[in-house]
Amino acid sequence: MTRSKRIRHIALSADDSLQLQVRQLRLRDYPKDHSGVPERAHRHQFHELIWISKGRGRQEIDGVEMQIKPRTMYVIAAGQVHRFVRGANLVGTIIRFADEFLPATPSHDASRIKQGLLNDPNRRLQIHVAASQIGAIEQLLELMLAEFTDTDDVSREAVLTHLLQILLIKLDCAADADTQIASEPADHRERQFREFLSLVETHYRDQHGVDYYAGELALSPRDLSRQTTRFIGKSAKRMIEERLILEAKRHLRYTAVSVKEVAYRLGFKDPSHFSKRFKQVAGISPADYRLLRGD
Repeated sequence: MTRSKRIRHIALSADDSLQLQVRQLRLRDYPKDHSGVPERAHRHQFHELIWISKGRGRQEIDGVEMQIKPRTMYVIAAGQVHRFVRGANLVGTIIRFADEFLPATPSHDASRIKQGLLNDPNRRLQIHVAASQIGAIEQLLELMLAEFTDTDDVSREAVLTHLLQILLIKLDCAADADTQIASEPADHRERQFREFLSLVETHYRDQHGVDYYAGELALSPRDLSRQTTRFIGKSAKRMIEERLILEAKRHLRYTAVSVKEVAYRLGFKDPSHFSKRFKQVAGISPADYRLLRGD
């Protein structure tokens, strides 16, 4: 089998401004029914949840091949390598989402979900849901699919955000109760990548430069960017910027504070520098973004 020099990166569709997708999974006889050739291994630039309600199969996540079984949630974090190998009468639901949909509740904040459920170096690749919780999980998935397909609903995004947050909180609790954890440890480079994510989550407000994070990981800035590009197809600088701008968007959308105050909250001494950085990443000024979101 020929191998390309780079693992293909898959991003969410640019046509979907929600940065969230919900779709049904239906594989009768895979890969026979899909040209007979299994999909190539690929990295996700988003988080993916795959719920299997019926059927059997096999898949690989970061080189770990596992059986696909009913009543199980498979968790694929951004940067992981994934491919389906086989599938027979698989029925389920697939949810893909960007970081902006991570929960922001006091008891289950985004950093806990991100570092525990999604980015733990010895993370759970699969969550076996207790029988008592299966009905609640499947009901949430049905609600999300119905809401996602209702494109005329003006409250669509808000409803999907809250439904996903509830689902992630339930899965986080289920993962804590589940004793089946991926047994193979992450390699050194992957651990450093996950540590970088954790550092960014902790210090993005006060540390905007790659040098700080590289120093904390005992890497050169160039080596750190090579690792982030390897795992998620983005430079370390870009990842830091995107985390900053994600938080800025949250402030602009959900609070009434001024653009200047948002800049100060995110560690920018010069609001004009913040506005310039925001536009470079988001393609729109902070003021225009606030108007666009209807605030």
